[in-house]
Amino acid sequence: MGRAYVVIEGHGEDAAITNLLVRLADDLGLPRVAWAPPIRRNALHREAATLALCDDLRRRPDCERALLLRDDEDGCPRRAGPEIASWVARAALPFPTAVVLFYREYETLFLPCAGAMAGKPLRDPSGAERPGLPPGAIWEGDPEAKRDAKGAVSALLGRRYKATIDQLALTRLLDFEALRRSGLPCFGTLERALRWLVGAEAPGVYPPRAAPDA
Repeated sequence: MGRAYVVIEGHGEDAAITNLLVRLADDLGLPRVAWAPPIRRNALHREAATLALCDDLRRRPDCERALLLRDDEDGCPRRAGPEIASWVARAALPFPTAVVLFYREYETLFLPCAGAMAGKPLRDPSGAERPGLPPGAIWEGDPEAKRDAKGAVSALLGRRYKATIDQLALTRLLDFEALRRSGLPCFGTLERALRWLVGAEAPGVYPPRAAPDA
């Protein structure tokens, strides 16, 4: 039976990504797919590294779709996303593949949800309960306006945010409706990419190459 592979660059809790994708697909009413454990690759902003990753995915006999996720703190996702997608298209993989960039970091997703998360305890990967965002916590302003989303989450928590401990717990508390109301562009991109990836019945790449100007 084929599986969907997700490729990440960040150093967090692998289960957080799977939790996000499964819950979001369910929220969107999409058919469930079997997600393989996330795999990590570095330097996916470089063509050679992306093509090497494609070769790796091609050699995995159970890979039937793939999602490439990476942070883009200081770049331009509108340019970098299609550029990486064009490299993937050049590899001509035999299954659908999508590229999504989180601007500025994965933790940017948490900021619009601060109000919904406030006052709720967190559970670390071992199941132990620990304090979360204090009651009344809220994030105001554009979540993408400044870099260091991890620092912003630390400020909301009132302690240092640790991705390997806190990322999964906070992901479980993500409020998808709050994210949609916020208009966060990278979340909208993730939703569109997931709809395309799960529904694709033939090889291809998301985002698709823009049509040339007439």
